[in-house]
Amino acid sequence: MRRCRCGGKRAYGAGAKFCEACVAKKDKAYVSSLLGKYGLTPVQYQALLSIQGNTCYVCLRAPGSRRLCVDHDHATGKVRGLLCSKCNVYLGHLRDSIEAAERLVTYLKRARD
Repeated sequence: MRRCRCGGKRAYGAGAKFCEACVAKKDKAYVSSLLGKYGLTPVQYQALLSIQGNTCYVCLRAPGSRRLCVDHDHATGKVRGLLCSKCNVYLGHLRDSIEAAERLVTYLKRARD
């Protein structure tokens, strides 16, 4: 029997690391974060996820057991879509620069030739 990381109750579900109480606490914090940072309700997040086919907008991979990151324009705060953590980091490294993204595409195409 696995114990929760909090040291308390038995972990929730097969292979889980957290008890039911800790899962509920994490979910509540996430919902609060969605509202506070992005103005998104859980229903709006799920609708966006559904529109994207339950995949990352960029790489089209399913998120598995993790949630997709809410990507937003840092200048306007407008939500652009949901990305996996890797694509979100890649976009951050490009500093939201369309020109840098276009150079990256050109670089990849040129390397194929």
